[in-house]
Amino acid sequence: MRSKLISGLFGSAALLAALALGSTTPAEGGGGPALRLKKTSVTDPMAGGVEAFSLLVPDGWRTEGGVLWRMEYSNLATGRFRAFDPAGAAAALEIFPATPYTWAEGGIAFFPPGSVYLGNVVQPPPRSAHDYVRDVLLPQHRSSAERLRIVSRERLSDVERALSQSGSNAAMGIETTVLAERVRVEYRERGRDLEEDVYCVLNVSTSSMMPGSVFWSPDRLYSFRAEKGALDGNAPLLQAMASSVKISLPWFAQYQQVLEMWRNREMQAIRDAGALSRRISQLNDEILAMYRQSWEERQASSDRVNREFGEYIRGVETYDDPSKSYPVELPSGYRNAWVSQSGEYVLSNDDGYNPNVGSTVNWSRMKTTP
Repeated sequence: MRSKLISGLFGSAALLAALALGSTTPAEGGGGPALRLKKTSVTDPMAGGVEAFSLLVPDGWRTEGGVLWRMEYSNLATGRFRAFDPAGAAAALEIFPATPYTWAEGGIAFFPPGSVYLGNVVQPPPRSAHDYVRDVLLPQHRSSAERLRIVSRERLSDVERALSQSGSNAAMGIETTVLAERVRVEYRERGRDLEEDVYCVLNVSTSSMMPGSVFWSPDRLYSFRAEKGALDGNAPLLQAMASSVKISLPWFAQYQQVLEMWRNREMQAIRDAGALSRRISQLNDEILAMYRQSWEERQASSDRVNREFGEYIRGVETYDDPSKSYPVELPSGYRNAWVSQSGEYVLSNDDGYNPNVGSTVNWSRMKTTP
């Protein structure tokens, strides 16, 4: 029963959470160059090379990483991804891996802190998201930074409320507390003074069926980075990029298949990564239909939370995209916005600029939502 509960708590939400740029936002009324945002598809070799997720990336930016499979953990797959401007002011969006944890009053017999018990790292929950960033994330991912220090923190109460309302397991006897904060750090790297905002959301869950036990994990864990003094100007563009992350249905369905195998203890029958890859690549329309509703519900919940992040950061405008059934968030400060049939966006303050001129691609003008 314990392993099934863990899977229910930390199933596909882990990657959806872990997944979640360029020049500063232009001044109102200015001309300046157009900003072009292109859809970037991130594939997963373990799942037969299908698209795992996509997001908007400014033209000329580079990306690295993708889906990280870790079969020793109960969430099985998470995100490890970075998009960055190779020529700009060190601006970057980074998505960090989400690791599941568990703890029990008095500890877990024969499993000391730091060991893995039923797919979860044994470790007591932190008091706040700030403490997790300070004690876990920064030592793991910024250990080489010089003169690193935390300069501010801010609780994200609206994000906490949005996530608390997005789903409920009360009927299963599970109570979840959501902790969300923005933690700003400063450090020096390769001769540059940098600022970084780490956004961390933690889910801390208890169950009436297992009194004294706690299961917790990052629900969203990513950061915005830029040279010192340039971070606030880049934040709207970075947030628009983070909000654009979309998990693909084919990948989601394959992931759910692997999760079911883990729940049913079938993983030991697969001896190597190649065998697992062949197993999870067997996808058909029936499997897609089976998981479509769950995928749509999770994406809708993610969109709602993204809007809360956008409200917090500001500088993000919501547009009606005629090619999609849902709105899209893009940086504000631009008077004109277009979308192409391939899902590429162009923003400009030059009223005489029209991307259709001299182009073989059809661009449609977009309007902001009321």
